[in-house]
Amino acid sequence: CYHKADVPAWYDELSEADRWAAQASFWKAIAGICKESPAIFCYDLMNEPVSPVGKGKDWLGPPLGDKHYVQRISRDSADRPRHEVAKAWIDGLVDAIREVDRQHLITVGLVAWSLERPGLTSGFVPSKCCEKLDFICVHLY
Repeated sequence: CYHKADVPAWYDELSEADRWAAQASFWKAIAGICKESPAIFCYDLMNEPVSPVGKGKDWLGPPLGDKHYVQRISRDSADRPRHEVAKAWIDGLVDAIREVDRQHLITVGLVAWSLERPGLTSGFVPSKCCEKLDFICVHLY
C-alpha cells in the first residue's frame, strides 16, 4: 500500500471484517511457506498502522512525498476505544499465523508516537493491545 495507485480497488472497498480476513489469509499463506525457514527472523504485521478516530477516513494515512507509510486498520472506530480495535486486529493476525507457524516471532512496526498521551497517538498502546506479540518494534527516526 505504499503507492496508492497500486492498491487494487477491490481491496479498498472491503469492509473492516473482510479486509482483516484478507490480511489474515495473506499472513497464514506466508507463514505456511516460511514456517520451516531458518532465514526468517519474524513476521512484521504492518508498517506503522494506526487505529481510527471516528469514521470516514481513507485506509491510507497522508503521503510523505509519493509514498504512504501509514495505514489505518479500520475506517470506523464504531465508538470502540482505539486500543481495542488495535488489539482485535493484532490478535486475529497473530492467531492466523500461529495456526501454521508456532516458531517464528511476530511483531508490528509501531510509530514512535504509539504511547497513550494527549495530542498524538496511533491507538496502538503497547500495554493495552500487544500482549500476543513476541516483541515491540518501535520505529524511531
